[in-house]
Amino acid sequence: MTMTFDMSRLDAAIRRYRGAAVKETSEVVRMAARNFIVRAAGVTPPSINGKADGTSKKRGEAVIQNDLDHILVGLTPELYDQFMELGGKSVRREMRRKDGSVYVTDSDIAIGSISDWHKQNRRENGRVHRIGRKTRDIGRHKNWDRGVVQAADKKAYIKKVLARVGLLAAGWNASAIKLGARFPAWIKRHGHANGQCMVEENARGIRIRMENAVGFATKVRGLERRIKWAINAQANALDRAADNIMRKTAQRAGFR
Repeated sequence: MTMTFDMSRLDAAIRRYRGAAVKETSEVVRMAARNFIVRAAGVTPPSINGKADGTSKKRGEAVIQNDLDHILVGLTPELYDQFMELGGKSVRREMRRKDGSVYVTDSDIAIGSISDWHKQNRRENGRVHRIGRKTRDIGRHKNWDRGVVQAADKKAYIKKVLARVGLLAAGWNASAIKLGARFPAWIKRHGHANGQCMVEENARGIRIRMENAVGFATKVRGLERRIKWAINAQANALDRAADNIMRKTAQRAGFR
């Protein structure tokens, strides 16, 4: 699946600013694209406030920590051995119907591979399944099993996954490099293989195509709406800049 966006609003703002600033089309288009890609990274999860900063990184790390705490239990070596001696499984909670029959059982289960367990419990958008799925007739119908591992193994796995924060935004790295935009280190660390930027310039004008090719990008809820916001925000910024230039020009000409 590919997301495509209507760029007519931004194109119009670029033309208006170019006329007001009396600059070459190529210069204005490159500037607008550079500023847009910064805005796009600033609304790509974990960033939500228009800025890809340290706060965004911490937010992403907190989401991952919370997700993994939801599906994993870490025990000391002694407690883990005791758990395994008891069969490696413990029923934590049972939900029963009015007649006493069980319809949902939540258990803690010893697992072999944390990575496989994480993948099994992960949705298409990367987040883990949560309890609380309900139907009108029986209420919650999804069990909540947690994988039991040694605490040191859980800690090591969480550290490994936390290092992935910024991977989605890294789909814009190729564009940032090509256009001269600056991204924080926690996004740049993932390289530029998951995106591309093509600049075509000839006698007819200039065309810039930016692509975020991270595999799960189209499955991230709200991402399309956020990128639309970044496009409009860049268009609005150009319009404000054009208004400011024309206002100053009029003042110098003696108009008030």
